[in-house]
Amino acid sequence: MISQRLGLCFLGRRWSDRLHQAVEAKEGLPIQNETVTLASLSYQNFFLQFPKLCGMTGTAATESTEFESIYKLKVTIVPTNKPMIRKDESNVVFRATSGKWRAVVVEISRMHKTGRPVLVATTSVEQSDSLLEQLKEAGIPYEKICPCGRLLLQTN
Repeated sequence: MISQRLGLCFLGRRWSDRLHQAVEAKEGLPIQNETVTLASLSYQNFFLQFPKLCGMTGTAATESTEFESIYKLKVTIVPTNKPMIRKDESNVVFRATSGKWRAVVVEISRMHKTGRPVLVATTSVEQSDSLLEQLKEAGIPYEKICPCGRLLLQTN
């Protein structure tokens, strides 16, 4: 099976509801038995199997009510060691994906002109191809560093 979204090959995975057997029959391959799920467990119930729970994350404060209601855990905020220097920009929302990708190319171009390297990751082969074409049209040099279809793009 090859993921349409990622372009990756998933060895050992099979379709359910006898679809995989139908494809095997059509292709003249030996038909294998369907895999059966014997049990399933949610992450919440899995973690509740342990007598003690702890963890650390930068996003627990926003989900503190969930931690309290599901796990009976209190969330404690530990202050930063040094003052935060990151500048949080406001979100940008686009009406169409084409506008979003044009803005990405503009930002890559801006960074490229300052000599700053840029690393871009896309979620599908189609996005990769589209972005590569737009960068080519804009005359921005790039190096595709992921052969699996998805794009990890480096510009120098």
